[in-house]
Amino acid sequence: MLNSNARKIIIKNFQSSLRTIRLTLNYSVSELAEIINVPPQTVNELESGQMEMTTLQYIAVAAFVDNFLRQNPEYILDIQEIVDGNGRDNFENYDTSFSADSLLEFWFEDFINLGDAEEYDLQMLAAKFKIFLDAEILMTDAAPEIVGDLIDAFEDTDNKIILPLRSIEEVQRGENPDEISQALKYIRRLQEMDFLQIQGEDADPDFHDTILTVFSKFRGNYRLCLITENESLAQDVLKLNDAEDSGFKILVGIINDGNFVPYNFEAEEEIIDEESIDAELPTEKDDLSKDEIIGWEEL
Repeated sequence: MLNSNARKIIIKNFQSSLRTIRLTLNYSVSELAEIINVPPQTVNELESGQMEMTTLQYIAVAAFVDNFLRQNPEYILDIQEIVDGNGRDNFENYDTSFSADSLLEFWFEDFINLGDAEEYDLQMLAAKFKIFLDAEILMTDAAPEIVGDLIDAFEDTDNKIILPLRSIEEVQRGENPDEISQALKYIRRLQEMDFLQIQGEDADPDFHDTILTVFSKFRGNYRLCLITENESLAQDVLKLNDAEDSGFKILVGIINDGNFVPYNFEAEEEIIDEESIDAELPTEKDDLSKDEIIGWEEL
C-alpha cells in the first residue's frame, strides 16, 4: 500500500525521468508546457531539478503520459522501463509505478471508496489494509474457516496479518486447554506459511489498550482493519473514526464465508458457523522466540 512517503518517492523518481520521457514521446518543452498548462520555464526547472514536482503536476503529466500510451501502445514498455528503472530500490516492495499500464490507476488505486457496505472482499482488504487479528477468534469453532479464508486472501499479497503479542498472551491465559492449543496451532501454521507477523513491546498495556494506542498512532499513515469478536473492543476502535484529525477510515468486523463483515451496532450481529476447512496442523509450540517479535516503530 502507498503511504505519503511512498508517493513522494514516486513523484521524485518520475521527475528524474521527465526529460527522457518527454524526448521519448517526441514532445518539445513548449508542447508539454502547453499540455499541462504551465510556463515552459516550469518544465525546464522540473527537468533540471531546480523545482520539486508537486502532486498536481505529477497527476497532470501522468494523465498526459497515460493518454499518449493508450493511443500509442507500442511505447508502453519503453516508458515503463524509463520510469521504473529509477525507483526500484527506494522503498519497500516498489516494483512499478504502473497498474494496468497506467500511472494514474496505480496512483489512485489506494483511494478506495469505503461506504457503509454490508461486507467487503477480503482479498481486497488483504492487499490494501494492515489487518490486525484478535487471537481469541482462533479459539472459536469458526477458527478453521477463518484461517482458511485468511490464507486464500493473503496468498497473492506481500502484506502479512499483524498479531499483537498481548493478544497471544491473553489467549495463553485462557481457561480451556483445548481452545488454547487450537489457537496456538493456527498461529504457528500462519507463521510457517509466512502470512503472519507478531508485533509488540514490553511496555504494551493489555491487548484492548494496545490496539487503541497503535490504531491512534498509525491511522493517518495506513488503512487499518481489525478482525475480532469482541464487540466492546470493536466499539472503542470505531470511535477513532470520529476523531477530528485526519486519518483513513478504520474497519472492524468478522470474517464470514470469505468476506469481511463490518460491525453494525444498530442491528444485532449474526455470526454464521460454516463447515471447517480440512487442514493438517503442525505440532503445537507454546513458546515464542523474541526474534520473531517486532516492535511498533513501524507497521
